[in-house]
Amino acid sequence: MLNTKDRYIYLLPLCCLMIIFILKSANRPADDYAGYYFGSRFFLEGLFNAPTIYETYAFNHKIFAEGYNNLLVSYTPFPPITSLFFIPFTWFDLYTSKIIFNCLSSFVFLFSLLRIMKFLNIPNWVYMIIPLVFLIPIRNNIYFGQAYLILFSMMIEGFIFYKKGRYFYASLLWGPAIVLKIFPLICLFFLLFKKEWRQMLYLAGVTCGLLVSSFYFNGLDVWKTYMFEIFPRVSNGELNDAFTPQFQSMFMFLKNIFVADELQNPFPPFDNPQLFILLNLCFKIIVLSFCASVSLNKRIEDLEKFGIWVIGSILISPNGSTYSLILLMIPFFGFCRIEKNNSLKGFLILILLLISNLQVNAFFSLPAVFQFPRLILTLGLFIFLIYLYSTSLNYKVLLGFSLLFVIASIPALQKKDNDNSTYFFHKNNYTLIYDYIIKDNKLAVFYYNDDKGAKSDTLNFEQPIKQDENIYLKNHQIYWRDDQLTDTDDRKMKPVLLSSGRLLYLSDKNRGVGFYTLRTKKIF
Repeated sequence: MLNTKDRYIYLLPLCCLMIIFILKSANRPADDYAGYYFGSRFFLEGLFNAPTIYETYAFNHKIFAEGYNNLLVSYTPFPPITSLFFIPFTWFDLYTSKIIFNCLSSFVFLFSLLRIMKFLNIPNWVYMIIPLVFLIPIRNNIYFGQAYLILFSMMIEGFIFYKKGRYFYASLLWGPAIVLKIFPLICLFFLLFKKEWRQMLYLAGVTCGLLVSSFYFNGLDVWKTYMFEIFPRVSNGELNDAFTPQFQSMFMFLKNIFVADELQNPFPPFDNPQLFILLNLCFKIIVLSFCASVSLNKRIEDLEKFGIWVIGSILISPNGSTYSLILLMIPFFGFCRIEKNNSLKGFLILILLLISNLQVNAFFSLPAVFQFPRLILTLGLFIFLIYLYSTSLNYKVLLGFSLLFVIASIPALQKKDNDNSTYFFHKNNYTLIYDYIIKDNKLAVFYYNDDKGAKSDTLNFEQPIKQDENIYLKNHQIYWRDDQLTDTDDRKMKPVLLSSGRLLYLSDKNRGVGFYTLRTKKIF
């Protein structure tokens, strides 16, 4: 091993690479960072409420009013407490703020990297391969202004404090990570199956304290909207495209195989939504049961246990991203500590390199079963590690997870979609339609497409029935007189009854939350 000064020399390539990415990011759009930034800006301006923050078109209207007309961002992935963490960055304009945030997150990431590798006694040559193995996750975190570099630092610093027996300090890092991204809940599972009750108590206390503070500052109404409307749909993969293979998750794979949508997935191999729910449920149960079984294996070190929970949580998440792959550095450190078997070490690192850097877009023109190469590699790595750790499935844990998930999934398994509405447009030409007007046999559609700003189209159309108060919205359902015309979980806006007896309305069904399009339904 080399001394500390030599560690800095080995770290130089990664430092230089991150500086290059920061400089290049200055010439890019604000991208995802705009969501963090404007969420905090609107909080300070007293505009942090559900109609503004969690309605994508209203959120972007407000951003455009601020003078930024080349963005299309959504706040739906973020819990309300996120707005509190990014307040200091609102002291600057959007693009300066993004550069400052990237500099800070890169510095924190490098600082934690030095600490964890020293703590684990990992050879210095590993610094040289990190820029290669995690090139795309590092680049995309900086380009898009994402928070996963800081999230990685919070999780790994918390792990160091935990191993040193400084449980309260570990909780001060893991708690904020949990309320920011939900994903770090794996820390609780990691502790649960190691029976670390004291650490769990500290962590629960810090997490609850942060949530109560957010309830006070952000308000209960916005949290109610997030918990009961936004979070369930985000957990169902509905961010901006409910069928995208870009997420590379088992959830999206099964959805593309078993769930039909006339625009986004018109010809699935099998059209059986109930089987989709059941198979996804079984997959989660099996993955989490094996993660728990590894945690119960006393022959396996804590770093490897922590790493298997990271891989497992990536597998069961419906919304995969290249940003979150930076967390695979945790199992990566475990691979680098393998002794006397360089072939195995090289093989595992090569798999991580492919998972992190594979250009999955090249596979999207193939049939659905071949569009998920990153998922296949990640699942293969998980299975190989279970074999490598010689861990058999703990059937008590399997039964526990089965009961928990089956009970939670009963409503979804029982529910049947009897909706006979259809898309009005037969091509997916509009990312988000936020309004429409029918006048003089013309339909004017107002929409956003990506980051090109607001636009409108006009086409010939039939007239609506004379407007009256008989048609109205209540609890996201459409009523006509005393009859309920819809019974679906999607958000709806501006229902109109047409002279042909059709209902026309804006809906985000099978789309990202708030990404509306026009749907129509025969009424009489």
